Amino acid sequence: MLINFLFLFRLLRNCGSDAREIGSDEALPHSGGRERALKDEKELIRRKVAAQPDITLLELVEYVSRETGKEAVSKQTINVELQRLKLPRKKVASRFRERNRAGFEDAR
Repeated sequence: MLINFLFLFRLLRNCGSDAREIGSDEALPHSGGRERALKDEKELIRRKVAAQPDITLLELVEYVSRETGKEAVSKQTINVELQRLKLPRKKVASRFRERNRAGFEDAR
């Protein structure tokens, strides 16, 4: 069996060079790529959706842009943040709301 000694040398050299201990559950620092545009606006989005649960993505985009001064906020960015916050992105349709009223619970 042929062993590539350069590979083995690099593997042994890099072992332990990480500041974390083996088996640590600490998160690694951000290592590149774009940072999330709305990572600091979690509470702003959460409060707006709580106050107006039937808000559309476009309305939420306009609200966040206006409140934060960030012009580059897209519907996709808002949608990703809503998913991260585990918030609904649209209201319950009226036909489903009718079904969940008190009078319909007896029929179940």
